[in-house]
This record gives sequence, C-alpha cells and structure tokens, in this order.
Amino acid sequence: MTQGEGRERWADRYAQAGAEDKAGSTWLLEAAMSLPPDATIVDLAGGLGRHARPLAAQGRRVVVVDFVESALRVARDRAPRVEVVTADIWQLPFGRDSLDAILVANFLERDFFPTLKGLLRPGGFLLYETYTVAHAALVTAGEARAPRSPRYMLEEGELLRLVSPLEVLASREGTVDDAAGRRACASVLARRAEASDAGTPRARMG
Repeated sequence: MTQGEGRERWADRYAQAGAEDKAGSTWLLEAAMSLPPDATIVDLAGGLGRHARPLAAQGRRVVVVDFVESALRVARDRAPRVEVVTADIWQLPFGRDSLDAILVANFLERDFFPTLKGLLRPGGFLLYETYTVAHAALVTAGEARAPRSPRYMLEEGELLRLVSPLEVLASREGTVDDAAGRRACASVLARRAEASDAGTPRARMG
C-alpha cells in the first residue's frame, strides 16, 4: 500500500469516526492531566483529536500530529485551542531530545519506538496505549471492533519491553470498559531519565 492509499483509507475511517465522535481513553486522559502543567503534549497519529480536545479544554497545550489533513481540520474546528501539524510519523518536524510529552493511542509500529523515545527531552514523558492480542477474542465475539491482525496488537508484556529503558511510572494491561469502549489493551506512562534526577517532578496517577 502506498502512502497515498494509506492516507485515503485513514481519511475514510476518520470520517466515519467523526460521526460517532468517539471518546478518549479515560486512563490516558488522567495520566496526561497528572503531568506537569507546563508540559506541551504532542498527540502523535492523533486524528480527530479525541484525546487532545478534552486536554485542551482543561487548559493543557496540545499539538495533534497526523498525516490526514481533513482529520486535523475537524480537531481544530472542534477545539480552537488545539494546535495541529500535518506530518507522517517517519517525517516528523521535531528534533531529537525536544518534546516534553508524547501521547500515542491505538497505533503500533514497533520499529518506531527508538525514534519515539529519542524525541523526548531528558525528563520527558511517554503516554502510550494500544490493543493487545487478547483483543482479537473480543472482536470475534462481537464485543469490540478495531484490528484483527497480530501485527497491530501487542503481545503480553510487550509494551513495557518496547518502552525500555524509560522509567515506568504507571501501567496496566487487560480488558477495559470506559467511555472509549470495551477493549483489551496495554497502557503505560513512562519517563525519560534526566542527566540527574534529583528534584525532578514526578507524574502521579490519582
């Protein structure tokens, strides 16, 4: 599949999702709100901004990055405080060691994790959540939607291995029911170490 074909496929998905206005992950939103208030959160592959919009409404600075421009227009129209950047994840306009916090939801490219971790500044935070292989059983049973291919699902314990050597501050794995729907997923809030960690603020889950 070419990049153009992929963009068209995702534009169609976002158009369908726009009618539903799917909610964000409660866990991710709570984790994001636990970060230092001056942290800029970059929502990668953020689409319609289902996480960015509620965070911006609570006064957080959020930048949504996606390669589907029509989805970003929806995100900005619904929440003018949200900033948007049109870019593919492999051609991001951010320098190494530059981002305060990155949020990723329901997106999995294993080869992207080294780049993802390298984008964080020392002391920066990664919030990540996506499906696990257990989700396939929910899809088969008609209890959930989304991916069926193992390529896009995490193995048990895999997310913690992928974010290493970041410090894991909070994590979970299992079946979840919240405003975003029923799903089997793994979630993590992790932090890149400072050169010296003395006195560095820590994120806390309430």
